[in-house]
Amino acid sequence: MPSLTFQLAGESSQIASNNATTGSIYSGKSTIEKALCPTALAKKEDKKIASPVIIPKAVSQAAMGLEVNTAKESKTSITSKILQVMQNLWRGQNSVEQSIKAPPPVVVIRASDQKRVGDTELNNNQRAKLGFWLYSQLRPGRVGVVTPSEKNDSFQIWVKGNLIAEIPNQVRAELIAENLTKLVSDPSLNASELQLAIADGIPAGKIGDRVLFVIDDAIANDLKRNREILATEWLNNLRIALGEPPLSLATAQMQMHSLVETDKKIEGLASFYGGYFHGRLTANGETYNQFALTAAHKELPFNTYLKVTNLKNGQSTIVRINDRGPYIPPRSLDLSVAAARCIESEEAGVIPYSAVILQPNSPRSSTEDTKWSGL
Repeated sequence: MPSLTFQLAGESSQIASNNATTGSIYSGKSTIEKALCPTALAKKEDKKIASPVIIPKAVSQAAMGLEVNTAKESKTSITSKILQVMQNLWRGQNSVEQSIKAPPPVVVIRASDQKRVGDTELNNNQRAKLGFWLYSQLRPGRVGVVTPSEKNDSFQIWVKGNLIAEIPNQVRAELIAENLTKLVSDPSLNASELQLAIADGIPAGKIGDRVLFVIDDAIANDLKRNREILATEWLNNLRIALGEPPLSLATAQMQMHSLVETDKKIEGLASFYGGYFHGRLTANGETYNQFALTAAHKELPFNTYLKVTNLKNGQSTIVRINDRGPYIPPRSLDLSVAAARCIESEEAGVIPYSAVILQPNSPRSSTEDTKWSGL
């Protein structure tokens, strides 16, 4: 049985295992990594001082095979509750350590109530068996209680205490969680092999030949995000959860499209365009999407990929040429709004750049043939 420390201070009481952490059994991250390519407004919001986000109790408590009802606190006095728990402990019931099941590595949480999907609520008997430590987590206002999200139909996927993704489709969330459960349960797992690819024309996270998730139009449109950027965020969150460093956006894009650098480079001044042009036809006949990672150039062949670097800050992203321009000298490259955000040139407007021309890694990219199972 773990060593227990009893504390009484005002209305607080707890018995805590010396290896337990406040609010969670996990020591991982409680939020998705900083979003890639944020808008100017998002960057301003990010600078504001915010209260720390605590890992949902559903991730720690429900992940132990338990679900706690935090909707209504019992009116029983604190003293009565302490006595009840002490009586149970005195009767020689299972210790806290024995009562708590080993946490599953992957959990799906409903964001609206921060409860694990599919779990049932604890009865009073089960609460008592967990002792003072668990009771201390149930107190309203206790650190670890997360205010329900305003999104009623949003589902979070957590891996080892790290928030990987949040999507509005429960079925998709559970399918992805099932894939990730198999992944982390594999004794031969090498997390460094986690990478991005294109599966049937759709950005996907994979390891070897196994597709873990895809970012199709349905998810991208629901979340109002660029598919490639979102796929990179999810993969990086998963890599971090499994102890691997995240990929840069440019590296992830090169993996995704199976591209390698050539010795051909261009440089000059880059601007960006959107607004009036959004939804209009580009020079190659496509519909211009200011949130896609594309660019306009006067001479480069359509579908040329460029790794563009903002020389003011070293930020890089990869764009595909699908339009002609710019026609305001001395500018030589016109980026989409999304591309400008990725290299942090949206506020500056015009920046000096250097670009490397990329080419396919092989005549027929193997990642383009990767199949997926409708995740």
